[in-house]
Amino acid sequence: MFDLFGMVGKIRQDLYIIYGPLLLGAFIYMTLTVIVVLLFRYLDPVCPSSEADPMIANRSLIEVFAADEAELTAIRRDLHAHPEIGLEEHRTSEIVAGKLAEWGYQVHRGLARTGVVGTLKVGSGGRSIGIRADIDALPIAEATGLDYQSRNAGRMHACGHDGHTTMLLGAAKKLAERRNFDGTIHLIFQPAEENEGGAKIMMDEGLFRLFPCDAALWDGTTIRAGRPASSPSARGRSWRRSMWRASGSSAGAGTARRRTRPSIRWWRGRASSWRCRRWCRATSTRSGPAS
Repeated sequence: MFDLFGMVGKIRQDLYIIYGPLLLGAFIYMTLTVIVVLLFRYLDPVCPSSEADPMIANRSLIEVFAADEAELTAIRRDLHAHPEIGLEEHRTSEIVAGKLAEWGYQVHRGLARTGVVGTLKVGSGGRSIGIRADIDALPIAEATGLDYQSRNAGRMHACGHDGHTTMLLGAAKKLAERRNFDGTIHLIFQPAEENEGGAKIMMDEGLFRLFPCDAALWDGTTIRAGRPASSPSARGRSWRRSMWRASGSSAGAGTARRRTRPSIRWWRGRASSWRCRRWCRATSTRSGPAS
């Protein structure tokens, strides 16, 4: 006699065996996700508590940086008026090094000729992060008519590196003032981003050996040590599909070496190339720099 109830019970048992672990894993994953989101939402390890510093804690970052608006604007316009192309940024690196030293950073100069690295260590933490900005201009004649138009013939900050440099200097000042972190920050001011391969020169000369970083940040992108990454070449004309990684050892030494994973390199190159072309079309009619 056909046992319908027995068959249903067997099917139910099989489903429990097959899908039970999957459902349990999904439940655990969702629970951990909620916990992590709540931790990041309600626990901020960077911003000081209101008890420690109520004046800063209750103000937004915009208000914090507004106090330095006049100084940073003056720096940006001065850099814009005196642009220097790759590996010739002597005046720019002098200004950067002077500001970093004034704010209490240990300053290292000479990587890629005009590169500057400012280091700030707070507390006893062993982790470190690198934050990078480019400092070079382009061989373009400026005709914007601005009060702070380029005074160097055939040179112009047409790509906004004067702004990048100023933003990182503004961050440097606030980090030095507040010191509300535990670890080491390396501020990397890179020359020759446009045409001369300044980043590779700095790495070849020992950037990550001298200043090992657990992660690096530039232009809103964070790359952790050992992770692959790709980047646009000069002025967005093509995309470098080679990938570089910075890796550190337990002794604090680091090296930069090339990745050789064709499948990942090809996929990232295709995706990056599409983003680059879209960006170039959107900015092809871009006007002169704003204030």
